[in-house]
Amino acid sequence: MGHKVIGVDVRPAKVEMLDPAPPIIEARMSELVAEAKRASRLHATTDATEASVEPDVSFVAWARRVWKNGKLDLSHIESVARGIGGAIRQKKSAHVFVLRSTVLPGTTGRWRCRFLKRKRKKCGRDFTVCYRPGVHARRQARSPIF
Repeated sequence: MGHKVIGVDVRPAKVEMLDPAPPIIEARMSELVAEAKRASRLHATTDATEASVEPDVSFVAWARRVWKNGKLDLSHIESVARGIGGAIRQKKSAHVFVLRSTVLPGTTGRWRCRFLKRKRKKCGRDFTVCYRPGVHARRQARSPIF
């Protein structure tokens, strides 16, 4: 559709997997990725700040990790949210932060205040925080969540 996409992962090895072919097995995926890269519409990085300065929307997907004591490990996603918060501070245009994961209630609200909100930046005007539950939450709800 012509969108510019910047993939971000905290693991350099995962970022490097985009070359020469994506680590996703799906019909035409290698062809679509190669076409997008040739047109400079797709690249990947480990730097969330770099990836958030230019785009209008950040989709942050997180595979749920649980500590041995049963608590959710949010360290990687918090690091990404901090980077995006730093980028929002530099931007003149509005930004949308979308968290796609299974997290505890209140997580996006805390992140909005702690990581994303910066001096002279106001939620709802300069940035918006959205939440899209992960697949496990949708299965438990037994109804579509949009």
